[in-house]
Amino acid sequence: MDTAHNSHIPMYGNHFQYGNPRAYLLDYSRQQYLHFDEAASRSLTGYNSSYLLKGGLEAGLSLWDKADLDVYDQQVLPTNLNFLSSVPINEIPDYLFECTYRVKTKEGDIKTVLQKSFFLHSIDEKLPTLVCGYLFDITPYKTDNSVLYRIHKSVGNGIYHQVKDDLFFPAYEDRILSKRETEVLQGFCYHYSIKQIAEKLHISPYTVKNHLKNIRRKVDCSDDAELYIYARTKGLLGR
Repeated sequence: MDTAHNSHIPMYGNHFQYGNPRAYLLDYSRQQYLHFDEAASRSLTGYNSSYLLKGGLEAGLSLWDKADLDVYDQQVLPTNLNFLSSVPINEIPDYLFECTYRVKTKEGDIKTVLQKSFFLHSIDEKLPTLVCGYLFDITPYKTDNSVLYRIHKSVGNGIYHQVKDDLFFPAYEDRILSKRETEVLQGFCYHYSIKQIAEKLHISPYTVKNHLKNIRRKVDCSDDAELYIYARTKGLLGR
């Protein structure tokens, strides 16, 4: 990996709770991996890295959950390319792209992966030709099927500003609120504070805020009044 881009590494500090990051280097123009960490390949896919190095991007994508791959092809990738085409060439490596998706391992298990990557451009082309990425197994921490998508910009000294934050749902049923999300929404609509909801459900205030953020996205409500109306019309607040 090009050491000139180690300034991106501090961004990963908050995610080491998921385990050690594993790297890959992809030649985007040829759809071939130039490097794929052996431990990452084995732990995330069950295959040796040679399987991905020989099979290229096609082999890697064949392991993705089909619904997640459709979201990536139809939503994430076009957004990435449009965004990159609007960025000055010299600034392209400053942006960090984050995406989650599920993969099916050689043994048939389903794992959820957090991918963080940045793009390197060639001298004579506008769009990037190399992608350097890090992979994290977040299966124990992410239990829903949504696809998280974010873009961050490095502003130096290990500091990043978030410039895009989206959540996509591979299937309609993924928009259905979970039992815990319903409990959080009920508490919120009954005017409990974040702290009170957290204490009642034995979770952290941060988790409550994250649930509320996801709930707003799922039900497409932009303010508190809309959330209350949604909960009332769905019969979540009793009579």
